[in-house]
Amino acid sequence: MKSEQIVLSFGDYHAVVSSFGASLRRFWRKTQQGNRDICWGYETRAEKKGGQGDVLIPFPGRIPGGKYRFQGTEYHLEPNDKEGPNAIHGFVRSQEWAARFSESAAGFRLKTLSSEMSSKGYPFSLDMGVSYQLSSLGLRCEFSVQNIGATDAPVGVGFHPYFAMAGDRVDSGILRLPSQEQIEFAPGFLPTGRVLPVAGTNLDFQTPRTIGEITLNHCFKTMARDPDGYARASLLDPYDQFETQIWMNSSFDYLVVYTGEALGSDARRAIAIEPMTCGTDAFNRPDWGLTVLRPGEFLTGSWGVSGQTKL
Repeated sequence: MKSEQIVLSFGDYHAVVSSFGASLRRFWRKTQQGNRDICWGYETRAEKKGGQGDVLIPFPGRIPGGKYRFQGTEYHLEPNDKEGPNAIHGFVRSQEWAARFSESAAGFRLKTLSSEMSSKGYPFSLDMGVSYQLSSLGLRCEFSVQNIGATDAPVGVGFHPYFAMAGDRVDSGILRLPSQEQIEFAPGFLPTGRVLPVAGTNLDFQTPRTIGEITLNHCFKTMARDPDGYARASLLDPYDQFETQIWMNSSFDYLVVYTGEALGSDARRAIAIEPMTCGTDAFNRPDWGLTVLRPGEFLTGSWGVSGQTKL
């Protein structure tokens, strides 16, 4: 089936969503100075860089060697990681989401069915939906995953938006993250198993500060939450005083933040701030937020983003 691009509009906000992978291809706002990209996007699949706008199900992040154990059985996932023989970011970002409903000028919902993927090392069945909705508050994204199989299923969900800068690089951006801890990585961006506090380190962005020359490809956890229960991150671009704000509901307690060093000439052009329901390699470390869905059970969540020029 041919992929479709859906253009959403509400007031000054506009977005492009694709049925291929249920991906968010672009999100921008009209300002007095012209169109200001909020999410770094692309037009055609051939122009896509890295994980731009991807939906990451049934696991976000890397699983070392593609191996995991679940309820006493070892499984071997298909390796698809350019950094090594690992599995990364699930399966659905490269499949067509054909069934869709709740279409409107400001919102769109896509749905897909994943039958057992035994050939890829995931013999579980999921029914998945992702929706994008624009309003005066910006973009809202909701997801639902239901276990439609006969056995328990391990599930994690993530999203991979890159946030744009009006200038050339992210170095000048002023970043704030709500995360209080980070999962330590070994070479190859694989977790060591240690969880470390960020306070007092160069990974502490709890108070807004300039990104500078630091390389970020880190998994953060334990997010501080506002009274409404949401965790919030922000990125201020001093070039045009445009501030992007990202919010996550209680389903998300992990973030991967990435400055895009592997993107060649586009390295550090934008910064990925990736809401995740679990940490990297949660299939092998279930205490890092892994959800085990019993037959018929759902996992749901929402996150969103807005942007405005600060006065």
